[in-house]
Amino acid sequence: MLLSSDPGGFLGLFEAWPKAGGDASFDRLRGRGAFVVSSSVVGGKVGRTTIVSERGARCTLRRPASWPKSAVTVTAVSEVAGKRKSVAVGLTWQGDEFFSFDTVAATSYTLVGG
Repeated sequence: MLLSSDPGGFLGLFEAWPKAGGDASFDRLRGRGAFVVSSSVVGGKVGRTTIVSERGARCTLRRPASWPKSAVTVTAVSEVAGKRKSVAVGLTWQGDEFFSFDTVAATSYTLVGG
């Protein structure tokens, strides 16, 4: 499974992908909450992930095991007057396993885990 979209309200990246399962990627899969997600896994490590929020809501993810909690960052990327602008987004952690952030409709978010 590339993207899990749990009825409990969180997204998961490559949660059912075997560690020795090889490299994989997906582009523009839809998750619960009107989020469109693109990501990849190479050598067992989840890479840069993009989430587009279609309606603006709180986005909650289960932290991929290959992402150290201290290294997770989220950046909002928007276009204003034809110029791209990136802004760091604050995260809220629920223990070590889940994190969430608020989104704005029609905004792209880049997630990096180290």
